Amino acid sequence: FFYGVLFLQEKMTLWKTLGILVLIGSLLPSMLEKDNSGVERTRGDRIRYTIFCMMTFCGNGFVSVVSKAHQISDGAMRLPSGEVDTDGFILLNAIVGLTIAFVTLVVRAVLAAGKGEKHPVRATYYEIGKKPMMPKLFVMLLALAACTGNKPAETSPTTDTTAPSEPEGISVAGSYKYDPGDQNGMGVEYMLHEDGTYYMDEFTSVVSIGTYTVTEGTGNDDEGNKILAVVTFDFDAEGVSHNVIEKEVDGVKMTYLCDIYCSLSLATYDLAKLGTDLEETLATVADYYSENYAEDGIHVSVYTDYSYVLDGIYGAAEAGSIGTFTKELTDTGVIYTMTEEETGKAFTLTIGETATLTAGETSYPMTETDPTAQKEAAQIFTGLVDGWFGVTLTCYTDGSFELTEGMADGSQIFVTAAGTYEFAADYSKFTFTFEDGTVLECPTADYSTWGGEYTLLTVGYTSVPTVTISWSNAG
Repeated sequence: FFYGVLFLQEKMTLWKTLGILVLIGSLLPSMLEKDNSGVERTRGDRIRYTIFCMMTFCGNGFVSVVSKAHQISDGAMRLPSGEVDTDGFILLNAIVGLTIAFVTLVVRAVLAAGKGEKHPVRATYYEIGKKPMMPKLFVMLLALAACTGNKPAETSPTTDTTAPSEPEGISVAGSYKYDPGDQNGMGVEYMLHEDGTYYMDEFTSVVSIGTYTVTEGTGNDDEGNKILAVVTFDFDAEGVSHNVIEKEVDGVKMTYLCDIYCSLSLATYDLAKLGTDLEETLATVADYYSENYAEDGIHVSVYTDYSYVLDGIYGAAEAGSIGTFTKELTDTGVIYTMTEEETGKAFTLTIGETATLTAGETSYPMTETDPTAQKEAAQIFTGLVDGWFGVTLTCYTDGSFELTEGMADGSQIFVTAAGTYEFAADYSKFTFTFEDGTVLECPTADYSTWGGEYTLLTVGYTSVPTVTISWSNAG
């Protein structure tokens, strides 16, 4: 009663107050010198019995406090559906209480036997009087019911007040997962935090963070499942939202976060709410380098725990900046606003068609290409002209390419062109952009003829206008 009023902001009702007073008043008869049959009791018996009654009174209240704390705890015993296992907790509580009572009874009986009692077990009990105690017992039970008459499954309405825009009595915070069952535990996972932020992991390959809002759900969905709440993520288009529903699966009530799109499988899933929090892996969500990195050494990384590291901003040889950031989605991309931990200085990383880091009045063009990374070949194309002149086109994993020419025996090799390339998503063509601005689109052969030969590039350094090359995989 006092725990609920003082710490959970529960209302102090008239009946609960009267119940407490009646319970305290029930201790008064134990202080009388004579019981209701006229038998006198020693002062020691009265004090001892009163202490035992007060211990029982406080102990019972403490059990209720533990039970209430268990109901609202994130670490509570839970069913597979994620709901609090109230029945299991009550059973465990009864087993523990029975064990303590039995041990206490045995210890007191042993002590009584040591004092010469013929009936040591009977001697462990103290009687108020010889007459039946039913009237007093009825009053005590009635007072107890008035004090503990809350529904066991209710939780305090204040437990989720940290969640922004979250309707009263609705808690969507927690972890949700779609597990296909054949990916060694990997799947689509969302962790919704009580502060309105989320962590998302798609098969450990795509990791993202952001914010969400919650509105109260009404009615049922098309399948008749109760809509508990409606969640909207920062990446959702206008008018798009996700129902949080309750439905029964194999006789167990489950909570689901519905219609979650996966960018890897290109499918939409309903994610089941779990009983434990998702283990979040620290990952990089944005990693950019200055286009003039060779001179200024500027490199910024932002992470899933809302921290950032900005190197080179105070000089290539100086300590960088660390702190936290906020994320804002725009129509063209995303803006990361970073705040330095020690000074409070702000930096902005704006990502759209291009990327720009802003520090005060200074702006730095940024790129995702790591200038420190060693180039790795992704595809290699080779060809011969008249059996003696060789042409090699190497496409690297960083999106750059080099075209080299020389003798077929490997001598007199030199680079004749370089630039960047793109590979069409439908595998239909390569697009090469040379350093001089020339753009060359080269259709690929059908993938069913992998390893076949076809014309790719026109080389102007030989008498033969085109070079027939074969496709090979560098890896």
